[in-house]
Amino acid sequence: MNPPSVGAPPADLGQQPPLEEQKSFEYWENLLLPKANEVLVDRFIRDFQSNLVTSDVFYAIINLMYQKDDPAFKGLAVRAAGSVARIESYNFLIGVLSKEKNGSSTANAAQKELYQYDLPIALHVVYQVLTGLHDVVAVGYAVLALDSSTTKYLKPSPKNTYARLYTIFVGPLQKVIAGFAGDAGIIDPARRALARIQGSQIQNPAQPPVVAGQ
Repeated sequence: MNPPSVGAPPADLGQQPPLEEQKSFEYWENLLLPKANEVLVDRFIRDFQSNLVTSDVFYAIINLMYQKDDPAFKGLAVRAAGSVARIESYNFLIGVLSKEKNGSSTANAAQKELYQYDLPIALHVVYQVLTGLHDVVAVGYAVLALDSSTTKYLKPSPKNTYARLYTIFVGPLQKVIAGFAGDAGIIDPARRALARIQGSQIQNPAQPPVVAGQ
């Protein structure tokens, strides 16, 4: 996930400014599609995070950028999607991987963004993936993110500030392990993450993580 806000969800949707302050689809289409660059895309991201761009407009513009033949536009679309930890961004990045040639610059950029869903602030998206109806690729990257995240942030101590965040993944991981039996690429990282969570010996009751935008 790229600057200006690494992995951060947009601001509270309950604090949206008046509609007249929001930029329209046509505004961003005319600004970005003819001549997009990192400076303009970062401005687009900041406005989205400040609720000056609606979710519908943000993802519509990203999709139009990605549909262009120019790899630079595709990369900027991935950059924008990767800047915001939301299920819509995650699904967009998974979609990029399904369309792009393995090893291409666009595919590599999308993969890099997906790896950053191991950040604690992005785990609400991983939870949504593991508890929803998603394809094998989406689930695969979700369990890889959780495997990495539990390695980095979950320590076997009751003082660990992230402990309650991980305990809610026990059930979803068990279902993934049962549902993808035989797929080592999924069940191996899922089992590692589950073992770390269960081994943390945290007794606090768990609550599902807050999902951005709800």
